[in-house]
Amino acid sequence: MIESTELWPYVVITAFWAVVCAWLLRRALKAQARLRVQARAESEPTSAWRTPLEQAEDTQAGRI
Repeated sequence: MIESTELWPYVVITAFWAVVCAWLLRRALKAQARLRVQARAESEPTSAWRTPLEQAEDTQAGRI
């Protein structure tokens, strides 16, 4: 039977690679979110960033 003292190198190596994979996954998800926000900002019209007061002024002035 395998002694528990013989398994510790495998446990350490597995834990190390689990941490590396989690870090890489976190980086990838952050980059994906950053790109999604950037794409949304580029696709929205500029009026979406105006305040309601500015939008009302544009409507009254006939710019919309």
